[in-house]
Amino acid sequence: MNENTESSLGFFTTVIKFIQDGGPFMYLIMTVFVIGIAISIERFYLLAECT
Repeated sequence: MNENTESSLGFFTTVIKFIQDGGPFMYLIMTVFVIGIAISIERFYLLAECT
């Protein structure tokens, strides 16, 4: 593997470890975050469609 691929895998490994260490509460935070992003995208799409 090249150096760029190894660093990106290291990043994702770190993020996954951070989420696992956060426990069940981290999954609640991630769920709320995903719902918020989905609402933001929907609002942006609706606003762009109206103009």
